[in-house]
This record gives sequence, structure tokens and C-alpha cells, in this order.
Amino acid sequence: MTIKKAWKTVNKILNRKQECREINCNHTQNGQISCPNELAEHFNNYFTDIGPKIATTIGNTDRNFTDYITKATSSFKFQTVSETKVYKLLSSLNPCKSTGIDKIRAKIILIAAPIIANSLTRIF
Repeated sequence: MTIKKAWKTVNKILNRKQECREINCNHTQNGQISCPNELAEHFNNYFTDIGPKIATTIGNTDRNFTDYITKATSSFKFQTVSETKVYKLLSSLNPCKSTGIDKIRAKIILIAAPIIANSLTRIF
């Protein structure tokens, strides 16, 4: 079952209905716009112009963007990982959990753990 179908089922069970908010007209300073092409053009102009319009309201400063950035005080070090540790982690997977983004079931990983642990350790 895909995620989309799952949410569809959940929403159906909870009696949630999606509201379709269709914009058929828009009131502007120049009057009402109801033609779909004119509406699309109006929204396009609005969203492409909003950034520069806001930028004009912000005063110029002598400050540089680096003035707002603080230096990191933490450090990071790689650690070696043992094949035993990788195998132990692979073996601790719950076979009843759903797949991840790779769509590989935990049960398959558990079965393959003795074979793939070495390769995964080298990658890590």
C-alpha cells in the first residue's frame, strides 16, 4: 500500500473531506478578474513582484551578511566502525516494521546481515 492510499484510507475512516478551494474571480484595484488566463497572469505578477517590493521597504545598511553569522563551536570526528557493531545493529532490526525509503524489508536485511555486514562496514 502506498502512502497516498494509506492517508486516503485514514481520511475516509475519520470522515475527513478535502476542501477544494477554487478561485474563480479576484477583486483588484482595477476591478474584478474572472477570466482564467487573466487570473493566472495576475497571480503570476503578484508572486514575482512581491520579493522586489518587500526588498524596497528594507533600508540599506553597511552591515555584511557575515555580521549575522556566529562561528560554530562544535567539532566533528569520524569514528571507525567494526563489522561486529554493524552486524549487531542489522540483527536488531524489527522485522515487523515497515520499509524505509529504500523499500527493503527489515526481514530481508536480517536474512542478508551476515553477508552484507562487511560491505556496509567498509561504506560506513
